[in-house]
Amino acid sequence: MKQDGTQPVEAKACLDVDGRSKENRFQKKLTNGVAVSAGMEWRKLVCYFHTTAQTENIQVQLNATSSKETAVLFDDFSLTEINLEDGVLEGFDCTLWDSWKTKGMKMQTYHSENEGRSAKGAMCLEITAPPENWKDSGSLLTRLPVVPGREYTLLAYVKSEGLPENATISMGLQAQDEKCKFLGLQILRSQTTADACAGQWKRLVITYRIPSTGKWLECRNMLLTLGCKSSAPGKIYFDDFEFFITSETGDTE
Repeated sequence: MKQDGTQPVEAKACLDVDGRSKENRFQKKLTNGVAVSAGMEWRKLVCYFHTTAQTENIQVQLNATSSKETAVLFDDFSLTEINLEDGVLEGFDCTLWDSWKTKGMKMQTYHSENEGRSAKGAMCLEITAPPENWKDSGSLLTRLPVVPGREYTLLAYVKSEGLPENATISMGLQAQDEKCKFLGLQILRSQTTADACAGQWKRLVITYRIPSTGKWLECRNMLLTLGCKSSAPGKIYFDDFEFFITSETGDTE
């Protein structure tokens, strides 16, 4: 997409995808709306999304907003199916993430086009008001397919801004079955504190082999969360997420 004409103005281009039934009835939003500034040069606008088992059709919406008169052009649309087991490299210039928060957490999530570790574009989780109590938290989340017996590595880079030093930023994994129901198994975590990544990017990593014994045999998905627990407002940026198979076989104890 790009702006039309010769005089640039402040304009946003947005991509939205909805899931629809066979009869084309609305089911759910598949994206949170990916919006970026529309400049005078062609720029690629990308969005990852998961479809549900009931999704028969999708509706793609391309739109633009501006406080001044202008036109935004769109071209070269494509739709590609991705096998998540082949791995994911996500620079947060697009998004495959939903969000979750406790009732007392005041927060918003959005794409930040001026932040980024290796290139401009990152996801921001902003706590907009003091949480109601110390247990409140919020996170980005997505679901990734796994197979018992395989070892996976997940990593993401985080950076804090304006948070209390002892605020915790974490990556978490929770096991689910093929129907995406929790199995009640241990939660895997990698975490840091806001002071350790204040103004600088820090990597969070989890490498774990899914056991092929006991209740782990039912594991087909891992719910991944990237989140924060803080006593005061501030921002956390997430960038350069990766998910890949480290090895196929080995000790599963």
